[in-house]
Amino acid sequence: MTPDELAYFSLDELGRAYLTGGLSPVEVTEAMLARIERLNPRINAFLKITADEARKQARSAETEIRAGEWRGPLHGVPVSVKDLFFTRGVETTGGSPIYRNFVPDFDSTVVARLKAAGAVLLGKTHLHELAYGITNDNPHYGPCLNPWDRTRIPGGSSGGSAAAVSAGLSFASFGTDTGGSIRIPASYCGVTGLKPTYGRISRYGVIPLSVNLDHVGPFARTVKDAAVAAEIVAGSDKNDPSSLRAACPSWAENLESSIRGWRIGAVRGAFIGALHPEIAQAMANAEFELERAGAALEEIEIPDATEIGEIAHLLQMADGAAVYHRRIIEQPEAFSEDVRILIEQGHLVSAVDYINAQRFRRQFQKKLRALFRRLKAMILPATPIPAPLLGQREIELAGAPEDVGIASTRLVRPFNFAGVPVLTVPCGITNTGLPFGMQIVTRAADELTGLSLGHVYQERTQWHTRRPTDCY
Repeated sequence: MTPDELAYFSLDELGRAYLTGGLSPVEVTEAMLARIERLNPRINAFLKITADEARKQARSAETEIRAGEWRGPLHGVPVSVKDLFFTRGVETTGGSPIYRNFVPDFDSTVVARLKAAGAVLLGKTHLHELAYGITNDNPHYGPCLNPWDRTRIPGGSSGGSAAAVSAGLSFASFGTDTGGSIRIPASYCGVTGLKPTYGRISRYGVIPLSVNLDHVGPFARTVKDAAVAAEIVAGSDKNDPSSLRAACPSWAENLESSIRGWRIGAVRGAFIGALHPEIAQAMANAEFELERAGAALEEIEIPDATEIGEIAHLLQMADGAAVYHRRIIEQPEAFSEDVRILIEQGHLVSAVDYINAQRFRRQFQKKLRALFRRLKAMILPATPIPAPLLGQREIELAGAPEDVGIASTRLVRPFNFAGVPVLTVPCGITNTGLPFGMQIVTRAADELTGLSLGHVYQERTQWHTRRPTDCY
C-alpha cells in the first residue's frame, strides 16, 4: 500500500486497520503530514499546520488503541478544521488581519469534541476572508486553489476544508455554511459536504458571520464518513443559545439501504434557472438512478425560493455588519475591498427590512414543511456551474452572462434561511475534468433521511471515488 492509497481510506477501513494492528495512528499521521508538505504548497489548503501537536495526539491515540481503549471511529484519525474554529494555544485568524496573532485560551465545542473522540488535528484550513465570500481568493493569505484544476477556485468560504479532503490531506474537515459555504466547495471540489439542521452542531467558539444563518458541518469523501464525523461533534451545548436541545441520533449506524417507495421532489422552475448543460444531464442521470433504486420522483417547484434567496442575503449582510460594526469603523484598511463593501452595505439594511426578513423566514419554513408532508426529500444541483477560473467575474449560461458569485450561491441560500439540513454529494464530472454536486434537502432535524438517500446513491455510483490526478 502506498501513502497515496492510504490517504483515501474510508473511516471504516482506517478503524479496522488500527484495531487489527495493520496500521497505526503514528504511521498514518506521518503519511498525511508528508502529503501536506508535498501538496499544500500547490493548493494552499492549510493556513496553519500543527505538526508537533498532531504527532503528540497520534502517539497518545496509538498507546490507547494498543491498550484496548479505542474511543470510536475518529480515534487516531487525522482531521482538520476551518480557521474560524477556536483552538486553544493555536492562532485562529479567520483568514483576516484583524485576528492575526489571536490565540484562544479555549477550544471551540467542535474542537473539544474532536479531541475527546481521540482525533488527530492536523491544522487549520484556508477560507475566504472572515467566511464572507465564495472564491477563497484571499488577498491576505493568497488564494486556495482547486485540486482538480489549479487555475480554478475551490469555492468558499470553506474552500480549504473541501480542498484538503479532495486532495487526500485530511480524512474529514469541518467548515461553516452561511450562504452555501459547505455545499459550494463540496460541489466544486468533488467531495461530500453536510450542512446539518441549524443548531445541530454547536457554534460556540466559532468566529461568527450571521447569528441567523451560520451552520457548522463536515466534509468527507463518503456520506457514511460525513455521518460519522457529524454525529461525533453534534448535540446539545449549553454554551450555544441556538443549540438544539434534542438528542442527536446515531446516523452512521442507521443509514437505510433501501429507498424503495420514497417520494422525492425533483426541483424545477424559475428557481433552478439556467444550468451548465453537463450538470443538467448529470441531474437527469441522478434522477434516473434514484428511480432505478425504487424511489418515486415528482417534479416540484419551491415557492418563493428565488425571492427568499435575496432576502437571506439581506439578512446575512445585516448580521455581518453587526458583527464587524466597530472593526469597520476603527480598521477599515484591514478589510479587503469585497468584504468591506458587503459590511458597509449591511449597515444600510433598515430595521423594518430586517424584521420583515424574519417574518418571511417563518413563512418559508412553513411552506417547506407543507412540501415535506408528501415528500421524503428534495433534490437539485448544488451549483449551476462547475468551478470558475480564479479571478473570473462572469460565467455564460444559456447564452447570457451571470455573475459568478450569484451563480454559485443562488441554489443554496434558501436552505440556510430555512435552517433545514442539506447534503451535497458528487454527481458528475465535466468533459474538462471538473466535478460538481447534487443537493439533497430534508425536513428540519431529519438528517438521517438525506444521509440515507445520499448513501444509497453512492452505493450505486462512483463519482465520490474519483480523485484529482494531480494529487498522486
